[in-house]
Amino acid sequence: MSQRPLKVALNTTHVVLPHEHDWVKNLPVWFPWVSLTDSLTEADVILHTFFDEEWRDYPDAIAVEYVWENVAPDFNHADYAISFSRLTYGDRHLRYPLFCFLPEFHALFAEDGTVIPFDAHAEAAAKTCFCTAVVSNPNRDGACARLFDLLSAHKPVASGGKWRNSFGGKRVDDKRAFLRMGKFTLACENSAVPDYVTEKIVDAFAARTVPIYWGAPNVAEDFN
Repeated sequence: MSQRPLKVALNTTHVVLPHEHDWVKNLPVWFPWVSLTDSLTEADVILHTFFDEEWRDYPDAIAVEYVWENVAPDFNHADYAISFSRLTYGDRHLRYPLFCFLPEFHALFAEDGTVIPFDAHAEAAAKTCFCTAVVSNPNRDGACARLFDLLSAHKPVASGGKWRNSFGGKRVDDKRAFLRMGKFTLACENSAVPDYVTEKIVDAFAARTVPIYWGAPNVAEDFN
């Protein structure tokens, strides 16, 4: 007798990045015994973020919280969790930071896990500005502003985001192409907390630029 598919539902309306929920769509590809459902009532497993509440109305389903923000999983309510944190919690927790789900991150590596080489001299020769930045939320303990000011005192920083925009308030359409123009990229997290490493440093690497990074003090455990 064949096993009944495990029905998985996604309960969230919170989207930070365009591709952050693509991994859920791939679950049936990775695990043939999994099927996706839009019905929380039918779900055996409900994936949710800490912003969501509706999943609490279905206590018979297994609750899996995935945390892309700088907060710890709540194991008083969630059965399992996926987060940035390096927690020792048996099989109830998996550290799998948000950047691991991004195609930009996987595009940096070959199938055997080695970094795909590129022509660094050609990349450097194609750079047209000193430093780029795309920042929407500058509330980072003032660190982002201080770094921006220090860099700007040396040479102008091209800012293509909402904050300190260099182009009359017009935000850039293609973030990676814009970042690629600079020799350096200002890559600041929303907070400087161990393990909290997001897409910001990956964006810099994908654009073949050197990140000027502020954030997780142990970032070298992920990128050295």
